[in-house]
Amino acid sequence: MSDCTQVSIRAISFLMAACASVAQSWVEVAASVPTTAAVWDHVRHRLLLVGVDSQQRCYEWDGSVARERLGELAGQRTVLHLTQDRSRGVVLALAEGGWVGSWDGGAWSWTNGGTPPPAGQYSVAFDELRRRLVVVPPAGGVHEWNGQQWSAVGNNTPAGVYPGGAFAFDPVSQRCVLYGGAMGVPSSTWSWDGFAWTLLAANSAPGSRGRAGLALDPQRNRLILYGGNTTATDTWMWSGSNWTLVPTASDPGPQRNLHLTSAGTGLVLVGTSGASAGRLWRLAGNVWQPAGGLPPLPVTASGSMFAWDPVRANLVSYNGGTTLVFDRRWVPVQPTVEPPSRVQPMVAWSSLGQHVLMFGGSQLVPFGDTWTWNGSDWQARQPSQSPAPRFGATMAEDPRGGVVLFGGTDGPNVFGDQWYWDGTDWQSELPPTLPQPRAYAPAATDPIRAQAVMWGGLGPAMVFSETWLWNGTTWSLAAPTLLPVGGVTATYRPSSGRVLLLGDRGAYEWNGTDWLAQGIGLPVPVQSQARLAANRATGQLLLHGGSSMRVWTHILAGSAGYGAACAVGRAPALAAIDRPVPGAAFVLELTARIANAPVFFVLGLAAGNEAIGSGCRSLVDLQVATQLLVADGGGIARQPVQIPNDLALRGVQFAAQAAVWHPAASPLGSVTLTSGRLMTIGD
Repeated sequence: MSDCTQVSIRAISFLMAACASVAQSWVEVAASVPTTAAVWDHVRHRLLLVGVDSQQRCYEWDGSVARERLGELAGQRTVLHLTQDRSRGVVLALAEGGWVGSWDGGAWSWTNGGTPPPAGQYSVAFDELRRRLVVVPPAGGVHEWNGQQWSAVGNNTPAGVYPGGAFAFDPVSQRCVLYGGAMGVPSSTWSWDGFAWTLLAANSAPGSRGRAGLALDPQRNRLILYGGNTTATDTWMWSGSNWTLVPTASDPGPQRNLHLTSAGTGLVLVGTSGASAGRLWRLAGNVWQPAGGLPPLPVTASGSMFAWDPVRANLVSYNGGTTLVFDRRWVPVQPTVEPPSRVQPMVAWSSLGQHVLMFGGSQLVPFGDTWTWNGSDWQARQPSQSPAPRFGATMAEDPRGGVVLFGGTDGPNVFGDQWYWDGTDWQSELPPTLPQPRAYAPAATDPIRAQAVMWGGLGPAMVFSETWLWNGTTWSLAAPTLLPVGGVTATYRPSSGRVLLLGDRGAYEWNGTDWLAQGIGLPVPVQSQARLAANRATGQLLLHGGSSMRVWTHILAGSAGYGAACAVGRAPALAAIDRPVPGAAFVLELTARIANAPVFFVLGLAAGNEAIGSGCRSLVDLQVATQLLVADGGGIARQPVQIPNDLALRGVQFAAQAAVWHPAASPLGSVTLTSGRLMTIGD
């Protein structure tokens, strides 16, 4: 990253911050992006992954981090399978109706013709010898795509192969190998040479399984098989004539419909089941190693709890044995110590000790243990005394520092006791006045007014609608003129400087003496398991409703293309990878169409449209930076753009275009031009 590009973004901040738009709204953040297809792109040296939540998304994984290619699949057909034609350097996608897409990094082109395979659970492989896309549909037979049209080339169905059998090209035998079966059905191994099936091994050793993963391990130059039923965690290697069990030190757990693909010099598995859903695993020798995940990582279901960590400036979530932190996205953490699995634990920030405190929760029986999170690991604490096991208690930052805990339930009993965490130990407290016993009373601490605000709760025989205030010494019952209805969850809202209470009937803010109705546009009915938290660094509100996460944000970061490219033949293409957010780097990727060519990235304060001859146009106005790079051997150049960590940048837009030194393809005689991209800095 050059100083020039960094300065340009600061200039954009100075000149355009006053014009930044403010359009607050709830934006859904996917709870998970189920992976529907994956393939290694040998040109870009990236693993491409396709997933669908509210829209179809494309991610790339560089071996350590997965980032979204913004808008890559917008308006495209729904991708069912991905593979690559290495001889042409393109990624092939199979979509419904037999449509085949070809992607060369710049644009998608879709074609369909001949006799496409019928719909169903396909087995798909790319025959690298004959350069054919080979599909075995569930009804049997074989359909092949020759680059222009489909042909039905085989009517027989291999015996002992269940629909959805594992299918891959074997470079050793130069044929496609199919392994199939299902629970209770004997599995066999067959090969397809473009004319006929050949039985290689009947009743094969891996046994009955279907929808397993099969791919080439470049290190062994052998096909590897994994998964295929609800219990199998074994790894098998195909020698060309038989299967051999590969003893592994760890595994990704039972998997079906997984994605297994050759990735550069190794083998990568994309999990789709259980705890490995959305996570990546790499086979290194005889060890399956966790290799990150597909963002956003899964958010656990009902009962998730949040706490704002002001030291690390992120939100910490724990539920069901999973720890996640949220900083504009879910970030994986791998603590060496993880508390036992539970739901509905109580969590809060403790300034005394500088940690997130977690107490209790439930997993068939209530817990009474105490844990602290230091930003990287959990520590089991051993206090000299402790509250009784419970869940549903009110726990919040204490105005004195530390954490106050009140009430809760263990199922049969509802508590009315109070405890104080001083950073190292629990202390039982008996202030002059205590609220009546209750559970599930939402509360949050107002740091400006130095008070914890608690509303409502469920008593042994009644539902409360009271507002109580705790100043670190005494409880006082407030007498607001407006009574909230149906409050479920609360947090301190930095943008207003008030405690926000959210419920199924509306939203309210506490101004110190009264509740004020707020029209923040509830995105969905707020159910009892919903949890609200605030990112105090950005002002974002985060609402987890059990199955989804929604963010109340000023503006969502994004990127959109505009204008037309300029070239003779295939034009170069400019793409955006990841979102432009303050304090982070996103990437502009150029597909130059020519190896090792000089390329130029141009940044400007606005989109332009100036004719420069031969039908070409300059699409960036008010230029502030130009960066010279050289494309790699695959014709790819990447320019990171670091956005300064200044929240005032949200809403600012800037434009980019790239030029490639390619005289043979240039209408201008020297360079080809990409279309433009307009970036919006946001959350």
